[in-house]
Amino acid sequence: MSAGSRSAEGSSKNREAAFGPRRCPEHGSAPPLNPSRSRGGQSPHGEGVAAVFLDRDGTTGEAKGTSGARGFAPSCCACARRAAANDLVVKHDLAGGGPSERRTASDLEHCSPSTAPRGAVFLDRDGVLNDQTAFVNKPEDFNLLPGAAAAVARLNRAGIPVVVVTNQGGIALGYLTEDDLAAIHERMAKLLALEGAHVDGVYYCAHFAGGTVAKYAKECADRKPGIGMLEKARDDLGLDLRQSVLVGDATTDILAGIRAGCRTILVRTGYAGTDGKAVAEPDHIVDDLAAAVELILAEPCV
Repeated sequence: MSAGSRSAEGSSKNREAAFGPRRCPEHGSAPPLNPSRSRGGQSPHGEGVAAVFLDRDGTTGEAKGTSGARGFAPSCCACARRAAANDLVVKHDLAGGGPSERRTASDLEHCSPSTAPRGAVFLDRDGVLNDQTAFVNKPEDFNLLPGAAAAVARLNRAGIPVVVVTNQGGIALGYLTEDDLAAIHERMAKLLALEGAHVDGVYYCAHFAGGTVAKYAKECADRKPGIGMLEKARDDLGLDLRQSVLVGDATTDILAGIRAGCRTILVRTGYAGTDGKAVAEPDHIVDDLAAAVELILAEPCV
């Protein structure tokens, strides 16, 4: 644990504060969470953020319940849901379509999900999952960082939802379109799937006040350090942000996590906190996503 951390690595007290209690058949049961801890209801950011859920084979999930939506919503701040949150969780648990694909208790590292709102791991994309040495404006620009897929797979096996939350102001600047972004995220899902990993949702904000595309050139509460994307994921997937962790490489990521009530981990990949856009102190500083996941899974039940 680096000197830049506010709390000691491996502390059970800190793990409880970060993720809350979890039921575990091997290590005993914890009482259910108080539902009042989860700030449900209508998000203050209006219609929500553009969202997509991806199957493990990298195909874009078909939107359900949103008129005219397909996979990615046609515009930022219009949510495309594939299914209700419970259906989404079940689909991911049973993805692959056969009894041989079902996860056992041992697959979930002895932890079974609670029916109460649960914590998740929120990941910034560029600089955390993938290399940020160049702009990612087309699918071939997207390359996972070493160890990133294996780290996500560990969270998958532990039964912890993994949600990507990413600012995509390049759309407002005209560098790429939302269709381009959909193709990039399909590549991301395919690369993750090659190592047995998947994410449970992808949320992005295409707005940027300094943009050149009028449709997107405006302030938006979804854009980090705003917390709109995290609140939308909370509502869609039944998450408790106070039990969640946000992993990012920029100060705006960390500030968003703090504002949402999450524990925060800064990684030394990507910007490594040198972007200078915000003043925010993470709870932990680690080398990369693999180290962040090691910290998150330090206790037997999360």
